Formats: sequence, C-alpha cells, structure tokens
Amino acid sequence: MSKSFVLHGHFYQPPREDPWWISVSRQDSAYPNHDWNERIYWQCYLPNASARIFNREGKIADIVNNYAYINFDFGPTLLLWLREHHPRFLELIQQADKRSLELNNGHGNAIAQPYNHMIMPLANDRDKDTQLFWGLKFFEHIFKRPSEGLWLPEAACNYATLEHLHRYGIKYIILSPHQADMTRKIGKKYWQDVSGGSIDVSVPYRIFLDKDRTKHIDCFFYQGELSHAISFQHIMHSAQNCAERIVPFYGEGSSFLSIATDGETFGHHHPFSEMCLAYLMKHELPYKGIECFNFGRYLKEHPVEHEVEIKNGDNGLGTAWSCSHGVKRWYDDCGCKIGYRPGWHQRWRKPLREAFDWLRDEIDRIFIQEGSKIFKDPWSARNDFINIIIEPTDRAAEIFKNSHLINPEHAGCGFKLLEMEHMRMLYYTSCAWFFDEISGLEATQNMKYASRAIQLAREITGMDLEQEFLNRLSLAPSNIEEFKDGRGVYEKLIKPDLRGWNDYISSYLVYEHFFKESGRFYRFDMNKENEQKITQGQEKIELGLIRAKDIYLNEEVKKIYVILDKEQSLPVCFLREYDQAVYEELQGLFQNGVWMSDRSNLNEMLSKFFSNPPYGIESIHHDEQEKIVESMFSDKKENIFNMLERIWDENLPLMEEYRSVGLMLPSEMHFLGASILNN
Repeated sequence: MSKSFVLHGHFYQPPREDPWWISVSRQDSAYPNHDWNERIYWQCYLPNASARIFNREGKIADIVNNYAYINFDFGPTLLLWLREHHPRFLELIQQADKRSLELNNGHGNAIAQPYNHMIMPLANDRDKDTQLFWGLKFFEHIFKRPSEGLWLPEAACNYATLEHLHRYGIKYIILSPHQADMTRKIGKKYWQDVSGGSIDVSVPYRIFLDKDRTKHIDCFFYQGELSHAISFQHIMHSAQNCAERIVPFYGEGSSFLSIATDGETFGHHHPFSEMCLAYLMKHELPYKGIECFNFGRYLKEHPVEHEVEIKNGDNGLGTAWSCSHGVKRWYDDCGCKIGYRPGWHQRWRKPLREAFDWLRDEIDRIFIQEGSKIFKDPWSARNDFINIIIEPTDRAAEIFKNSHLINPEHAGCGFKLLEMEHMRMLYYTSCAWFFDEISGLEATQNMKYASRAIQLAREITGMDLEQEFLNRLSLAPSNIEEFKDGRGVYEKLIKPDLRGWNDYISSYLVYEHFFKESGRFYRFDMNKENEQKITQGQEKIELGLIRAKDIYLNEEVKKIYVILDKEQSLPVCFLREYDQAVYEELQGLFQNGVWMSDRSNLNEMLSKFFSNPPYGIESIHHDEQEKIVESMFSDKKENIFNMLERIWDENLPLMEEYRSVGLMLPSEMHFLGASILNN
C-alpha cells in the first residue's frame, strides 16, 4: 500500500462525580440513562469496541473493535469511572491496544492525556507537572506501557507547556493546522508563513524548544477540512462515500494524511457511525490502497524532515483547536459559544477564572504551610497521591505513608491536604468555560469541587475561604435572572449539596434499614456494632454504634445511632458523637424497655441525647432515595398494572371497532397500552 492514514479519536467526558460521595448522581437531562457518562457509554464507547459489519442480507458478518484501528486517547477521569462501572470495557480497549502493537510494529494506538482536562497553558507550573504526572501514571496503570504521544486538552498548546512535555519524554503531539505559524525544511534558512492554516499536513514536524536545538517534540497537524466534515457534516453514514471524500486529500506526491475528532462523534453525536468507521478502517480504505497507521509507527518509519514554529497567542498563552482567539474561551468573553441566545454573554468567564485562581493560591499556601510539617516534600507527595486515587486501599496508603510522611501519626491531616489539592485541580476542568452559562452543569460541577476544597481547608486550619470566594463570584454575571451572578449560582445550586459525616452515615443507616447491605458504601467502609433492637407490633427501635472509614482520606469516626421506625411513617435516624458514658445510659434505658413503655415522652428523650434533628429519606443521598422509593412502590406497582391490564382487556372489543372503521385509537387508550407495554 502506497498511502498511510491515521484517524485520532479524543474520548473524554468531564469528571461528574459528586465530590462528597465520589459518585455520579442521577442527571435528569441524560434520561433514560442514569447520567451522561452512562448514556455515552452505551451510545459510543461500548459500540466502538464491538462495531457490527453487516452483509447484503442484513446479517452480522463481522464484529470489529475500532480501537485496534484508530489512534485514541481516553481521559483519565473517564477511565476511572469506566473501571468502576464497566470493567469489562477496559479489557476491550486494552486488548485493542495490544492488537495495535502487533499491527504497527510495536507502536500502540492509545496515547495519554493530562489528568482532568485542564487547559495547560493557563495552568501554573506546579499544576502542569502534576497533571502530566497523574495522566501518564494512570495511562501506564491501564495500558501497562509508557505513552509515546499526548493529547493536549482542547489541543491547547504553548511553548511553556511543551517544555513540561519534553521533561516527561513525550515524543509527539497533535495540533490543528491553524495553530502553526511558520515552517521550513530542517537545515534551510528561510521560513514559510503558514499562519492562515495553509501548512502541509502530509508530513510530521519538529518543534525545537531551545536555541541549541537539542530539545524538541514532534508534531502532527490533522487535516482540518476533512476532520470538520466528519465531526459536523454527517459524512459517516457510508464508508464508501467517506473514503471517496478522503482520497482526494492525498495531493500529488503525498502519502500521509491524518484527521482528529472527538471520539464521541462515532455513535453519540452521529448514531451508529461506529459501524461506518469499522468498515472504513478495516475494509474500504485498504481496498483503495490506503493503510491505517498510528502516529507512533509513522514517526518511527518516516524521519522528520521539517520544523515548525507554533503561534504564541496573546501573552504567550498559545492557541487551541476550538477557539479562534487563542485560549481566551477559557478566561474571557471572546465570542466563542455553543448556541445563539439573543442577549446572552459570557462575561462571567473571566471573574470565574479569577475567583478560582485566587482560591488556588490560598489553598496552595495552606498546603505548603501545613504540608511542610507533614510531608518530606509536599509537591512530590502530591504527585504520588495518584497512587491512592488509582488504588484507595490500606496497602497503598501504607506504602504512601512510608514514602512521604515525616510522622505516620499525621496521616489523617496529610491525606486531607492532598484531597484538598485534588479537588482544587478538578475545578479547573475546561468544560466549565466552554459552554454559554455559569449555571450550566459543567460550571456548577467545578464549583462543587471548589466547595469541597474550601470545606477541607476549613477542617484542616479553621480558616474559612468561602466568604471571599463568594465575593469574587458575585462579579461573574449570570444570563439567568434567577441566579443574578456566580454567588447566586453557588448559594442556590452548590451549598445545598454540601455534606459531612452525619450525612454519609445517616444515608447508609436508612438505606441499610431497607436493604440489609453492609460493608462498602460509596467511598466509605461502614461497620455497625452492638446492634440492639426492640419490636412492638409494627414499630421498631434500633440502638447501636457505627464505625465509618473514608477510604480516600484514611479517616475514621465512631458514632452512636438510633433508628426509629414508627407505624404509618418512614424510618428516621438519630446520630451523635461517641461517648462511653452516654452510650451506657442509653443502653440502660433501652434494655429496661423505657422507650417502648413511655412512647409519649419518646421524642423528648431522644432530643435529650441527640441535639441534631433526625435524618429521614428526604435528607439522604439522591440515588438511595430513588432505590428506597422504588422498593416501596414495587408491590403496589404490580397491583396497579394488573388493574390497567383488566381495563385494557375489557375495552378490547371497542378498540377493535375503532380499528375496523379506520379511526385513530383514543389518546387515553393509546397511553394506557403504551404504559402496559413499557412495564
């Protein structure tokens, strides 16, 4: 085959985990799926690992793992979610990468990405370093090999970022043709201006990083017009038509072409296009004499003969593939947006970035001040914290303590400091600024991470950063009158979700009361002790102790609990800190049957021991609320649908009459039938 072709898929979703639970809550906008990660998994990620090719009779002729034929990267935070919820899928992309090593002379299709899609040119040096360390470490954890290349979030790039990539041994990156400024053949004197996007994308380029030309990173520029057509012009409905669009882009004498697009294009943005991709890469392009490569192999087999200088952008901050104003989309109202809403603006972007930057500096100050007392080297400890994120176990925690702690007794505070830093990096995830409104899912998610970082800082030092943070958010105007500004968004959408130990434990106790599931509950190990129960008719009271351990923070608490389950009402839970004398007094009252015999004074007795109000179903984690209500409804649901089916059967002759005379079924009966079928 005389021609080579590389298609790169950038697979990524922003981290969606609730920072207090480390779990993705239900997102109604993703209905009928639980959340957007789940929805896109079934529409895109899994179908691309098992893409069907049909024969002329409409029967499945082949099932193709597309990841074995395309260059690709997966966001590490997305891979963490996939590992938890769909571990079999990780096996499929691991198998694809191993297969690609065989097909490409030892060069794998998978490449790495910085940890949480932070815009690297806007990050400070410490964050650039940790983002790369975490992203590369997690890549090696999944694919069991180092990454040759790196996908930069939003392809955002400047020379300062490339310095960090070179330090970590990255061989190549992928950029948009509009990010190039000048090119020339290596060793030649004169440069050619390609700043208008006219760069020859049929060859790789070398970016030199120093005057001595000893440091460099290689770069591929994807074919912009073709990449845009695949992403936005729906050409992936036919492999033959797509191939016919690709072939003319091989100019006279050129033998290489690459395109890059969001991986979600194949199946999520364009339903079923993963099937077109499978046939295109495995059959249609080879039939036309075009071999599917990956970038690593092409770079090995074709020495780089040209060099490029990339655009500096405003203030040396560089450029990106999705902003025509450098990287302003992520710190200013540059005009880039998703849709057209008359009167809407993005003036909130700059003050949101500035509020986060202020909070970053305050949190880092706490991290250094407190961390210097706990860690041998705070920044080295922060980098190695990825090992706890990858494997939150006692074993990993012990290894970490032995490597980084001055005194193991300070482990609890140390892990809190590191989780605080983790949260404050997550709030820089790029999607917060990409969309059009500060109250959107992405911006509010980043504010949740900021709120969690503030909470941890308060627990560590007693210092409250929230008020000044809110003052700065008030400078970020919302397009929606209800919120007014970023402060309104934070107070209405973020603060109600703030959680603590009592919320975690009460959610578990109420849930366990229904489902009798012990042990792991989200990020916590829960263990009940000394359970004592009294039942009188339909009423029950339970007294006991509970130990809860946060497996991420290596922190443990012990509390006294009471669960009250009255007839004709839902159970409620009472919690207080453990105190031996108080617990013995409660036990005495409990064992003497006072609580059952003196029901009129029960609430008064409980309020004496438990100062906090009781926790009921309305105050526990949303997903547990849903499971409990569904469980309570399940028996009644069966009776309801039995009744509906009887109504249907009784009216069937009348509905047949409607059909026989050509009339539409009455809408009420149509909905009735649909409800029965759905059930």
